[in-house]
Amino acid sequence: MTTARNSDGRRKAELAKIHMAKAALGLDDETYRALVRRVSEDFRPECPLSRPAT
Repeated sequence: MTTARNSDGRRKAELAKIHMAKAALGLDDETYRALVRRVSEDFRPECPLSRPAT
């Protein structure tokens, strides 16, 4: 459970950084959403749908 909690905390921290970058850099919605999607996928490697097929 601790590992899951740490991972969730790291994910939230990454999302907060992306949100701040959106405002600071003037990111458009498409770029912002792509970054959020990437971070979310990075924290869910066990989900086969989260990564594109290679």
